[in-house]
Amino acid sequence: LFYEQILLAVPKANPLNDTLFNQRLTRAEISVNAVSLEQKKGVDLSLFKNESFVLLKKEHDLHRRGLELCHERGFTPKVTIYPNQLMTAYNIASQGLGCTLVTDTLIKRCSFDNELAYYRIDALSEQLTSRQVFIAYKKKRYITKAMHKFIELACSLFAH
Repeated sequence: LFYEQILLAVPKANPLNDTLFNQRLTRAEISVNAVSLEQKKGVDLSLFKNESFVLLKKEHDLHRRGLELCHERGFTPKVTIYPNQLMTAYNIASQGLGCTLVTDTLIKRCSFDNELAYYRIDALSEQLTSRQVFIAYKKKRYITKAMHKFIELACSLFAH
């Protein structure tokens, strides 16, 4: 369907935001694609090694990516909360309880502003900071009319 970028979300009250002002992305910039995410310099996650993190539970892709991103910068994140849903992690971070990973898709689809600053992540492996979202199904299985309509709708919503 589409590719999405993995971003670091940091509570606005965090003092590191002052030193990273030129690299910060606003929700508005991300939502309307005002800047190409690739044009912004990414942050080195090691700057956040002493910060609290909110990471999704270990069965989630963003949990694995978060650990790998931190490990490639030489630290293990101090995780305070392991929520099960990306939206929950986003809301917890909005309350100032830690940094978290979010997707640009989530930010674009949220209808409210929050207390977060966003950053591209300077990763040694670009594959950790973007991912493809797709619909998968078995080829030789029956697809119901409802499933077919869902696939059509999803494709039309995310067509570029």
